[in-house]
Amino acid sequence: MDPKPNDSAVASDIATAFLRERVRSVRPIGQGSNNKNFLVETANGRAVVKLSHDHRRHRSLQDYRKEKWCIEQSSALGVPGPSVLSIGEVDGNAFMIQTFVEGINGKQLERDRTAIWRKLGEYAKMTHSIKVTGWGEDFFDDRPGGQRSSWLKYLTYNIESLTDGDPLIGLGVLTRELSPVARRLLEELGDKTFQFGLNHGDLALWNTLVGPSGKINLLDWGSAEAHIIPHFDMLYVIRQHLRDGTPTIEEMAAFRHGYGLSDEEYARLKPELDRLFLLIRFDKLRWAIDRNPSRIEEYVGRAQMALRVNLGNK
Repeated sequence: MDPKPNDSAVASDIATAFLRERVRSVRPIGQGSNNKNFLVETANGRAVVKLSHDHRRHRSLQDYRKEKWCIEQSSALGVPGPSVLSIGEVDGNAFMIQTFVEGINGKQLERDRTAIWRKLGEYAKMTHSIKVTGWGEDFFDDRPGGQRSSWLKYLTYNIESLTDGDPLIGLGVLTRELSPVARRLLEELGDKTFQFGLNHGDLALWNTLVGPSGKINLLDWGSAEAHIIPHFDMLYVIRQHLRDGTPTIEEMAAFRHGYGLSDEEYARLKPELDRLFLLIRFDKLRWAIDRNPSRIEEYVGRAQMALRVNLGNK
């Protein structure tokens, strides 16, 4: 998903129109799964222009409005990061312009990563207090009970999909003998009363910048969701560890302690996290089957891992 040759020109034109200055230079930085980011420099300073990848263009302006709201809400609570200067659309290209934050990406640091993870735990605790009435990427839903209704619909769909004709059996994720076991594991979630809040959705070293003074800035709210707290963000950290060992065991403990969660509290929460892990992985695989067959193999492996984690806890 490298930027196209004319993307830099588009970013330059957008920056020129907003900043009302001649752009001296523009270069791509930190390409993500949803956005192409460009560092723009003028005589008076620097700014970052974000443009969406083609697969997100249908909702990119909506995404940037969501991200702007998240940045403003979290900043009001003391979570440091870039400020949004402008969002808009020019010739079909949605954009966001942010202030430039000086610093070293957390992923590039070879030491003091435990401090970053502890701080990310603190930030997660703050942002989980931000009230949202919707579900998923739709933060706001004014229907009475709409949030819990959407959660239960999501859960019920995945439970009722566990049938003898389930494609997950044909793909080797489940057997007919294991399908009712998976059903019982997911049904445990239906017995719980959860709290919902704003989740960053991508708490990771690559979304941090450590400034010259040591301040740890949090970046990129593009994956934010209204979801179960503290489960959704905490599970994302666990999934990173299972994938490649980063964060380490010690760094995960620092994240939990930064959040204010004791080891005993985490141990009580762990079964719920495991069940949610299974739910998310099954749901993502079903999405790939319906919408993106090229990723089926990738999601099969992830669903198998989630099932192994849960069976190991039985």
